Parts: sequence; C-alpha cells; structure tokens
Amino acid sequence: MGRIKIKKLIILFLTITLFLNFNFAGAESQADDKENIDYPDYSALILLGTGYGWNFYDIKDILESWNWSITTASFSTTVSGCFNRESRSETCNLTIPSISKSSLRQYDCLIVPSGGHWEGLSSSSTVQDLIRAADNRGLVLMTICIGQAVLANAHNVLRGKEVALFGGSYAMVTEAGADTVTERVVTDGRIVTGGGGGGRTGGGYTRAPTNETCLAMREAIYNYKLTMKRITIGSAIGIPILLSGLGYFIYLIKSNKISLKK
Repeated sequence: MGRIKIKKLIILFLTITLFLNFNFAGAESQADDKENIDYPDYSALILLGTGYGWNFYDIKDILESWNWSITTASFSTTVSGCFNRESRSETCNLTIPSISKSSLRQYDCLIVPSGGHWEGLSSSSTVQDLIRAADNRGLVLMTICIGQAVLANAHNVLRGKEVALFGGSYAMVTEAGADTVTERVVTDGRIVTGGGGGGRTGGGYTRAPTNETCLAMREAIYNYKLTMKRITIGSAIGIPILLSGLGYFIYLIKSNKISLKK
C-alpha cells in the first residue's frame, strides 16, 4: 500500500513538472518569433558626457519611434556634443550624481552612446557605481563603438561576457575579462554591444550598427522580462505544490501509512 502511494506522488509531481515545462516552453517559443512580438513601450536611461557622439541622436530617434520613455543624464544640465561635428548640445533630464540606485528600477535599460565622452564617463567612479547598480538591478546594458570602454571600466560588468569587436575599445574590453566576437552586434544575456563606428576625425556614427543594436536591446529586454515572469509563475505554482507534497509525505510517514524501511 505504501509503495502504491509513493508511486502516485511521484507520478503527480512529474505530471505537474511536465505541464509547467510545456507551458513555459510555449512562452519561450513566442519570443523566438521576433516579427510577431508586440513589444511593450520600455523606458531607457541614456548617459551622456561632454563630447558625446552623434550616434546618440540616431538612438533617440529609433526609441522615440517605438514610443519609449527616454531619460537623459549627464554631469551638468546642458552638455555639448562631439567636437568633429557642427556645434550641438543637449539639455538633459537629470544629473548623474542625482540618480539614486533605487530609482534605477523604473528603467528597463541603460545606454551609453558612442563618442569622445567615453573618457570622462569611464574615469568617473560615480558612473562606474551607477552602471554596476543598473546591472545588479536587472537592467539591460547597451553600448556601441567606443562606448564599450565605459562598461569595461565598471568592475566585473563585462567579465566573462562576449562583446562585439571594436578596435578602439579592444584592449580595455579584454582587460575587463570579456571575449571579443567578430560580429556587428552581440547579445550576451543583458549585455548588448555594437561594433563598427570610426575614429575622432570621421563620421563614424554613420557606420555604426545603431539600428541593429537597438533591435537587439529591445529583444534582450523582452527575453529577460519573459524569463523573470516564467520564474515567478513557476515559483508561485511549483513551491506550494512541492511543500504540500512534502507535508503529505511526512504525514504518511508519521502515521505509519508508509515505511522507508526495506
């Protein structure tokens, strides 16, 4: 009698596990069908510094076309752009020091555009702390071209990650423990990087894979949120079932209805 009940419990647990796995697998397959996904309107935090590249405006145009909420942040209210283009500046929504770590949860991603501002952002411990905090809170981190150097200077953020190859940031990225890949865009979990671009004297932003990187970022956010939703649902359903089964199993043992002895 005891053996029969144990077998029934095992069959019940296996049936529930298979049911949950099939349902979650179905949800995951929807994420693979990129063309038919109805993406939500996400929220982006974009970091800018003096000398930011014109790649920022391309990113901003793409995100606005998707109806995303965009917040820009720099060390001062108004920041000037790259010196190798005509004079242009941006009035930012926030100053970087004013951003609290807890407030990062309102954003889905943190973006570092390309451009000469990488030096100022990389050398700032405030920026490094902010990037690490964003990574710890589950934001997708996206950057293009030399912007990779900013992520590389945030301790351990790129360690063990694959990053799109860009010559200008190669040394810093590899020193940070990342592996470079000869692809225009690379997604590794919540890290999305684009290569391409150019140097100080050219219009490298026109060659940067901005559109492809933004698309990869949007997909990375969607997949991460889908994964977290699956984990939450699985925990909400699976844990009570397992605890109930364990309690019932203990009850059977204590009431001598089954025996663990051979």
